Amino acid sequence: MEVQKLKNRKEIAQELGISTRTLKRWTKKYEIEVPSGLINPRLQKLMKNKFLSEDNQLSENVWFCPVISLVLLNRYYCS
Repeated sequence: MEVQKLKNRKEIAQELGISTRTLKRWTKKYEIEVPSGLINPRLQKLMKNKFLSEDNQLSENVWFCPVISLVLLNRYYCS
């Protein structure tokens, strides 16, 4: 994710490969206050550091979903 110019939420979400709704959920989860309008490079960098691992892959901790985990456990133990 390039962090050099002002970007809107849609551009940032596209670079991360996620929807704008997911971006909104993640910013809420990590208590990142995102102002309306364009997002400055400093805030983009903060979001990148929270959501991406060192090799620029989506971090495992942002993908954790208890519902999916329960479904997978149910399939494993009840099969």
